[in-house]
Amino acid sequence: MLEFYAKQLEELGSQTSQLIQNIKSTQDIIRITLDSQRNSVMIIEVKMVLGSLAISCGTLMAGVFGMNLRSGFENDFLLFYGATASICAVSLTLFLVLIRRLRKIVHTY
Repeated sequence: MLEFYAKQLEELGSQTSQLIQNIKSTQDIIRITLDSQRNSVMIIEVKMVLGSLAISCGTLMAGVFGMNLRSGFENDFLLFYGATASICAVSLTLFLVLIRRLRKIVHTY
């Protein structure tokens, strides 16, 4: 009778060690998944920062044109649209160049 209980105890010990190993494996898989999701969120955050950088460069140019300085540009009505279009184009180009470089960096690692 004592042998029966000893055998059951050994089986329970092996089952618990197997369950502990399964739990550790599951925790490792969850950690890897969370790391991957964290990396995705960080890439989105970097893209947002690059977008705000491009917009701030456009805002800087608009601020320079918006100063109360006499340059002769303020008399031409069509120049406003040209300056606005060029500021938007520069900001968009800067954003696309930065995103392209980010993709190169992400794909190399």
